[in-house]
Amino acid sequence: KVIFDGTPRKNKILLSKVMPFDLHDNANSNQSKKDYDLLYFGRNINYKGLDILYDSLSKTKSSLKVAILGVNVSALPWDTLENKHSITVVDKYLSEENISKFINASEFCIYPYRSVSQCGPLVISLSFNQKAIVPDLEYFKYYASLKNIIFFKAGSSKSLTYTLDHLNEINKNINKLE
Repeated sequence: KVIFDGTPRKNKILLSKVMPFDLHDNANSNQSKKDYDLLYFGRNINYKGLDILYDSLSKTKSSLKVAILGVNVSALPWDTLENKHSITVVDKYLSEENISKFINASEFCIYPYRSVSQCGPLVISLSFNQKAIVPDLEYFKYYASLKNIIFFKAGSSKSLTYTLDHLNEINKNINKLE
């Protein structure tokens, strides 16, 4: 299967050649109740917008179970949100095997990026046929035809907060499509 041949394009990649993404034996396990509503994994670098996620979690009306994994992710005061959310923070590099356990235990992977040229974590999560919440940046629009991609306005914690407030409804609608 050719996922992307490296040729830059302005138009969309033909996703019919990409699907299905479930390359792993345990792709999006059929576990009915997931341990986490949201999973963020990757380094805490400014362009990845982890602070946008933090701000949105502080404002959402929903109570969520969140896993935050990666190098330097504990730089934000996640413990201040623990009265509202159940938050697991793992501040270190994790192997693919450990990441896969968290992906399978999560309802959505979330990528609150400010800017992006490529996104390895998204490709990894899609290989598990995982649902993803992504900003409306050009790179992510290549995946717009997938039913398990949810968009919010890039750089906007208000837009992401709205998405988080309606996550249960969104998830029910996605599950109807499956």
